[in-house]
Amino acid sequence: METNESQLHLSLKCAIAQRVGGQEEADVIIEDEHYRIDVLDERRNIAHEVQVGNLGKKFYGKVCKMMKQYQVQITYPIPVIQHLFRTGQDGETLEPKTVHKRNDYYTFFQDLVSFRVKFREEKIRFNLLLVEEKVEQVFAGFKYRRPHYRSTEHYLVNVLDEMVLKSPGDFFSMLPGELPDSFTNKNLANKLDIKGGPRRKKKIAGAMTYSLCLLGILKRMGKVGNAHVFSIANGNAS
Repeated sequence: METNESQLHLSLKCAIAQRVGGQEEADVIIEDEHYRIDVLDERRNIAHEVQVGNLGKKFYGKVCKMMKQYQVQITYPIPVIQHLFRTGQDGETLEPKTVHKRNDYYTFFQDLVSFRVKFREEKIRFNLLLVEEKVEQVFAGFKYRRPHYRSTEHYLVNVLDEMVLKSPGDFFSMLPGELPDSFTNKNLANKLDIKGGPRRKKKIAGAMTYSLCLLGILKRMGKVGNAHVFSIANGNAS
């Protein structure tokens, strides 16, 4: 078991192993390289990986290798409710605090921009989980004259909802239905019906188009002025 594994990661990994009857921490050899898979199903053809946050080079490099031998299912938890248990500056236990975060399924795209892997329907799927979690935090100094706390552990309290993205159509369902065939980030941001104001919608729209182009689901068609124009990539139309 990796020494920096959070309790949130461990809980989700154990739940997946129980559900699929698989092996936790499975050691495999792919192209003469050693890899450790969070959960390998009992038929040894589906690799389950739990990833909290970062989908960058180290992770997607591992996924690319695993796709050569397995179907890869990535479980990605998104915290929407956090119960904060804090230790103060002098080591005292502070009053617990509950925070309802602005996160939703669209938060996923902010990390997906780092995932540079072409989407292959038969080889990869994402299981997005909206979760309630307990977070332990310790005092870490002051920031802008206010107390700053560092998270030391995350615990799963409850899985509130789940979305599975296993085909281009699943990704398209997250785009507003009234979008034109060719559209800009501004068009998308104006049509998004998500939490937050215009600033978040603009940020999410940019993350969506960028990451879906990386996956090969959308393509850039050119520009209108300084704005990129996007459309569905060939072979992905429903």
